Amino acid sequence: MFSFFQFCSKNSSHLAFCLLTIRDKKQRKAMLLFYQFCSLIDDIVDSPKGNLEERKKKLKAWKIFFLEKKNSPHPLATKILRLKEKYKIPTSYLLSFIEGCEMDLNPKEFITWEDLSEYTYRVAGIIGLITLKILEQESEKTKKYALALGNAMQITNILRDINEDYQKRNRIYLPREEMKKHYYQEKEIAEKKNNQNFQELIKFQSQRAKTYFQEAKTILSPKERKKLIAPETMRITYENLLRIMQEDKFQIFTKKYRLSLWQRILFLWQARNGGGGGN
Repeated sequence: MFSFFQFCSKNSSHLAFCLLTIRDKKQRKAMLLFYQFCSLIDDIVDSPKGNLEERKKKLKAWKIFFLEKKNSPHPLATKILRLKEKYKIPTSYLLSFIEGCEMDLNPKEFITWEDLSEYTYRVAGIIGLITLKILEQESEKTKKYALALGNAMQITNILRDINEDYQKRNRIYLPREEMKKHYYQEKEIAEKKNNQNFQELIKFQSQRAKTYFQEAKTILSPKERKKLIAPETMRITYENLLRIMQEDKFQIFTKKYRLSLWQRILFLWQARNGGGGGN
């Protein structure tokens, strides 16, 4: 395993960057290890190497490993198991995350928000719950915070990646009922149509994300949020990303929205100083 700073310098994700905010060395290393596990599972799903059945087999091997604690599927597996045991991470959390990623191997239509929220819980909410375990900040309030934040961030990701998800992976993560309600069809995503119906649909989705961001922000007091600098950095970063896309009227078919290093440093500073969000 290479060093934490090597990892962050080679990885442009917001999550890798916000790991820098964790002051406790053991917790920082634990979060790095957990993040590497998440990246590994994600790579199995999205890698062009291997056919569908081979990738399913790899994911199944991880699930069996966590259930039976034998037949390591990867050199990282034993370390992940020790991490799980040290921080008392429920097996169900890890299995749920893998199953959420596995849903991407067999893309299905999400008819309602309730359908999609099952996916966002597995691939985002669970990440937050495990993070609370590692940061030793688990409570009923912080769990509600993590789940609301997971929904908000995943919706923001979905909106940013509508074009890429469809063009590269033939996936649509917008509830079909809501697409129908706003008279926007799959063929229009294929044709990259950013019309009035699309704007109304995306406005509806972004409002849902903003509601979850606000819920996460108000669940905890400023004093409680200061104990969660890493998640708070993510909240402020993604809330501002949503704001930037909204102000630009979601030109997601013609550009890829990214935040600069200086923007992320600013949001880190805001998180450390109890700053707000992007709205």
